Amino acid sequence: MERWRRFVYLLVDRFTHGDYPLRRIDASSLFLSPFEQVRRPPRRRATKLPEPDLSFAAREGEGNMEFFALFGRGKNKSLIVSVDQKGFAIMYDLDGRVVHYMANPHKPRKFSTVSLAVGDGLYVMDRCLHSDSRGGFEALTFDKSERTGLPYWRWHCLELPPYVHEPRYRPTDIGACTVVGGSSIWISVLGVGTYGFDTVRASWSPAPVASWELPFNGRADYFPEYDQWLGFSSQTNKLCSWDMSAAAGSSEPVLCNVFEDVEVPHDWTLESSHLVRLGPGMFCVAKFFERVFNTENSEGFIYRPAESFVVLTGLMLKPRDGGGKGLEAMMHKCRVYKFECVTTGCIY
Repeated sequence: MERWRRFVYLLVDRFTHGDYPLRRIDASSLFLSPFEQVRRPPRRRATKLPEPDLSFAAREGEGNMEFFALFGRGKNKSLIVSVDQKGFAIMYDLDGRVVHYMANPHKPRKFSTVSLAVGDGLYVMDRCLHSDSRGGFEALTFDKSERTGLPYWRWHCLELPPYVHEPRYRPTDIGACTVVGGSSIWISVLGVGTYGFDTVRASWSPAPVASWELPFNGRADYFPEYDQWLGFSSQTNKLCSWDMSAAAGSSEPVLCNVFEDVEVPHDWTLESSHLVRLGPGMFCVAKFFERVFNTENSEGFIYRPAESFVVLTGLMLKPRDGGGKGLEAMMHKCRVYKFECVTTGCIY
């Protein structure tokens, strides 16, 4: 029987301190008890931040850190890895609350990345790839040491997608990514199309698997209990589901469901959206917002401070009666956490 997640893990940087506190939030606080009445839409509730469980910091005390997708061996995906601008890596087990020593990747991560867990491994790629980016695409896998015979986590350099070597290619961000068929990574680049990487053969498709781009922002994940992919629409930023079972060539993913969104003030600007699976049919929808406003000081100087908000909403999904691809969604509680300024935000 599958375990239910007890905690949602929120990691947001403290720009003024130069560190990245990791906080545990009780997942049950996002859901109604059997005695509470459902509110549509759910009321946003300002909530005090819990104290950090621990904090990450760059090895030399300055510079940004990149945090990658949740991964791990077997069904228990509880590992996160961060890499700073000098290339030093840290692995942390969320469940065991243990920091692990590990090898550093072949390349420091000075800029934004995309990352996906495939099987027991983690695949990390620069969001904006260049043709000369050695280490721009790496895999972290659990292998046996040739010297000692003992297993350990090891980084491997992988080949870059073929489109980066095209004469007309200009470095462009990867807009969307997902895993198809359990072992193939698909990435989409505006104006280029969608390419596939076979993690078993460690090779890219020589040509695009499709001329179209994936219809979501960032990463979408496949959920076998619904036989659909869940992610956030590149058009509306709403949580949606797609049927991608026949997607290839000229056949685009089929939109199946569009879910209700939480209402926020009009002057909040959406920065990023994330979906965390907590258990069978239970999810946390996390959205990071920023609000910028004009303030005048005593000398008449106008400056524009910013404040950031993380909105966490408990969501339950179940198939509609009658079969088909329809899903019924019910939003539970909505909690808002406020920060002075956020440049990096992750949710696990």
